[in-house]
Amino acid sequence: MSVQRLVNFDGPRQVWHLPAQAEPPLTAEEKRLAKLSTEEIRQRAIDEERQSQSVINDRKSRAAAYAFQIKTPEYIACRENADAMVGYFQSRDIKYPTPLDMQEAYRDLSARGALKLNEGKILLDTALGQFDNTLSEDEMRAMPLDELRRRVAAEGSL
Repeated sequence: MSVQRLVNFDGPRQVWHLPAQAEPPLTAEEKRLAKLSTEEIRQRAIDEERQSQSVINDRKSRAAAYAFQIKTPEYIACRENADAMVGYFQSRDIKYPTPLDMQEAYRDLSARGALKLNEGKILLDTALGQFDNTLSEDEMRAMPLDELRRRVAAEGSL
């Protein structure tokens, strides 16, 4: 520690100076960034923001897909269906589908027969919603698929 005397109009006083702390050495990344121009730094910040937003949008789309699969149990999660859905979105330039986009794609593709669906689930839902049933839902679930088809086709004879 060094002491320096200053003369003020009030008389002499002591000022204490602490030695300066040495700056830590720059990392290789910091040295590389120090050489960039302002425009290059700005562009890098924009690129990083886009990448962050892309990650956020991807997570939102994954959450939407999960919600869609829960709300649409007749949809079978398989490669063929995934390819059909992705093709639908690409044809409409939808990068990050929302739940509404997924429902629209499902309605359109299933109406065209482009999706593999769980036929048993569709028949069961039809039977549950269409008839004043004398059978319980558990009894209908236990019923062979052919019998359920026959009863649904006969319109109401469950």
